[in-house]
Amino acid sequence: MRTLRAESSWSTRAFAEHAGLSLSTLYGIEHGTQTTVRLSTVLTVAKAFGVHVSALLTPITKPRRPWTDEEPLELAASALILLRQAKGWTQEELATHAGVARDIVAKIERGSRNPTLEVLDRLAAALEVRTADLFASP
Repeated sequence: MRTLRAESSWSTRAFAEHAGLSLSTLYGIEHGTQTTVRLSTVLTVAKAFGVHVSALLTPITKPRRPWTDEEPLELAASALILLRQAKGWTQEELATHAGVARDIVAKIERGSRNPTLEVLDRLAAALEVRTADLFASP
């Protein structure tokens, strides 16, 4: 995120205002002290930079995938369902492998939960994919 911000010539304060985030939240994310980052926050940052959500979850490469109006929660929900079913797992089995509650998996798959990146990381790891892969277009 710091690289994207620097490329845009924004100070931390200017970017926080541009993105509509608090300075402390942005600072915490950039310095790794923000322990809980929700998908909605990642979406806000990606939109402010004009990049796809996956660009914030993978090592920096050029060219970056541009911003789209795709709903990242819908993409992640669809990917989780497809990947889980490909393994022949139930929601309960995915939850067990990921170390999360089954109702969290169910709510994410229904699109009714704004998951943290930590939860998405756990689910992706259990499914043996990168977190960014959950946001690939079908």
